Amino acid sequence: MGQKPLKRNKHIQPLSREHHFGLLFCWKIRTGIKKDVEVNRIVKYVEYFFNTYMEPHFRAEETLLFNQIEHDMCKRACDDHQEIKNMVTGVLSGNDDSVESLKNLAKKVDEHIRFEERSLFPLLELSLTEIQLNSIGESLDVLHSQKLVEQYDDEFWVE
Repeated sequence: MGQKPLKRNKHIQPLSREHHFGLLFCWKIRTGIKKDVEVNRIVKYVEYFFNTYMEPHFRAEETLLFNQIEHDMCKRACDDHQEIKNMVTGVLSGNDDSVESLKNLAKKVDEHIRFEERSLFPLLELSLTEIQLNSIGESLDVLHSQKLVEQYDDEFWVE
């Protein structure tokens, strides 16, 4: 039996919806590798997704959520963000073994999202006041005024 879906506080639901797109990002990388898609095509997608979605998502979490309390899990999340940024830089530079680097990136992003959803977000929901959560929600509403829709032309994962 699978894990029961978590009910997220309405004020931070936009971040959880973005996590869904992050998990799809991992799936697309893994599917591209399994289908033996040219590595350069996957790398271009990584660059697009990181710049368009992941980096702004990290910035929102760090500036709106993780700085609200001092806790080791918040520090770990920020450290994970930096590690993922470094991994993306490595993938984009082409200096690493590309397929292995892509696999490692997908694994790290997947693990990080699951950590935030299963451990960190529940802690924050219990630790933050309703006033803090409401303020976070208002800021996220401004940042997410448009529905998140990925528009990438090279859908290598469906070939």
